[in-house]
Amino acid sequence: MVSGFRSFFQAAGREPSVRTLYTAMLTSGEAHEEVLGRIHGLSRLAVDRRYENPNDTALAVLLWLTMFAAPDYVQIVADVVDRAPQCWYAKKLANRILTPPPVASANVWTGGLGIISPPPEC
Repeated sequence: MVSGFRSFFQAAGREPSVRTLYTAMLTSGEAHEEVLGRIHGLSRLAVDRRYENPNDTALAVLLWLTMFAAPDYVQIVADVVDRAPQCWYAKKLANRILTPPPVASANVWTGGLGIISPPPEC
């Protein structure tokens, strides 16, 4: 359990599996393809509208990793994630990528969410 958006990604970045995947994405085009396919598949799954999407965390983390490890794809991936139903973290990150707040910097991570950095490599 975390207290906010920034804390969510800080906690995710400490997870060994997230760090391992990030390292793989930095070094392997095949890992990029697998992650992009996984995001596409998870975002299209049917969800009971009465409940949160059980894939919200996975979608948010995969989008976050894509942002740093495969930035050429992040706009496309954010659009796919934004269409996933009943998400909170994933949709918030996707919206932040797709419509960054008006700030003096081109850095979309300044402003209300604070700076979100990539996970450390393994």
